[in-house]
Amino acid sequence: MRITPSLFALLLVSGTPNPGGAQEPNRLSPAEVKEGWILLFNGRDLGNWHRYGAPGRPLEGWSVRDGEIAKDSDGKVHLVENGDYSDFELVVEWKVDGGVNCGINLRVQEKARNPWEEAIKYQISSKDAELALTRGPTFLSGGHHQKYAPLPGDVSLPHGRWNTTRIFVKGLRYVFYLNEIKTLDFEPAAPFIEKWPALGRSLRGHIGLQDHAPAHARVWFRNIKLRPLATDQAGARSETTREISVGGSARRSAR
Repeated sequence: MRITPSLFALLLVSGTPNPGGAQEPNRLSPAEVKEGWILLFNGRDLGNWHRYGAPGRPLEGWSVRDGEIAKDSDGKVHLVENGDYSDFELVVEWKVDGGVNCGINLRVQEKARNPWEEAIKYQISSKDAELALTRGPTFLSGGHHQKYAPLPGDVSLPHGRWNTTRIFVKGLRYVFYLNEIKTLDFEPAAPFIEKWPALGRSLRGHIGLQDHAPAHARVWFRNIKLRPLATDQAGARSETTREISVGGSARRSAR
């Protein structure tokens, strides 16, 4: 893994949404709106999402209940949000039960047979680490599918509890957090995975949710929020800006 040792930092504006707080799920506060956050899931329907590679076709295996996107069956259908993004901060809440293998796909282009062949994937798995035992630690939550294991190991919460994923993407830099613990910091140098030469080369694209689990496995998502990062953001700008130091796996202070 390439980890940059310099003081290069990504910017996080104070007041970043705290999905674990008392705020109603799937809503933006006035402060979040002012900071430029975009709500990618309205809590009611999947009108802002489509099927990977096949807009307009049914979203088999997915539904919305109680303000949550639910993966109901092994439909082998991957969700793609309609927006197109370059550099961003993304926050997603999720919970699982047993046997889950899924993830969050970043800068999806919809040009490959499967999203993980072209898009950097934030891995989400069940707490039982069944996949890690059979396929290796890169399948632990907070890792990169088939490439990097999360540095601290599995820091996900027990089944049925909401986890918080936070992802920073800037240029070819990807920084992953799980429950406010940094799990990965890397640049997908080519060839990232040789059998998929396009993987990680895109500088913009969609956000995707992946269904790649047995029919009995269940996963739920909510509070999907994105804040675009301006391309000229570098270094500290004001007293309202805090830096996230990259190059280590230290725990960030909870807000």
